[in-house]
Amino acid sequence: MIASTLLLSAACIAATGSEKPFQPLLDHLARQHGNWHTDNAKIAAAFYRSLDAIPKDKEKAIVDFVGTDFDRAYCIASYLVYPEYLQGHKPQPYLALTIWANESEYIAGKKRPSGEDKSDAGSLNYLAAIEAERNGLHSLAVAFKKRAEATGNPGAAVSGEEMDIYDTIKIK
Repeated sequence: MIASTLLLSAACIAATGSEKPFQPLLDHLARQHGNWHTDNAKIAAAFYRSLDAIPKDKEKAIVDFVGTDFDRAYCIASYLVYPEYLQGHKPQPYLALTIWANESEYIAGKKRPSGEDKSDAGSLNYLAAIEAERNGLHSLAVAFKKRAEATGNPGAAVSGEEMDIYDTIKIK
């Protein structure tokens, strides 16, 4: 499995999310009626304010907070790699890949994933394939692309450059 090479711990997939350190982020989202997809730059800023207040084990705190929530996985991992969201922080592509892989594995493990679940998994694997390729992890990029293509609905809102990266990943 793809995720087995990336998992921080087996408990990550089952995590329900530790929310206390991320209260500033949750407060911000509450003011937006829980909508993760309004102003991502402001949401990313609230995420990093929360993260900066965590004294240690930031990666574990992030993975625990994300748990198995699709919106959290999609958005938080994006905040960890896309320059427009980094707020002066260093990119963390391996953590983003871990988060996307964990959520994809969670969806794949459902007994009866819905069409929306499959579309969500396709999006996560699509983003993960691009990020893996960007970071020189070609074999992993190929594996993520295979999984994205298998959903029948690979894709996410990405730039033309990212689509080009995705298209260069060749499946044998």
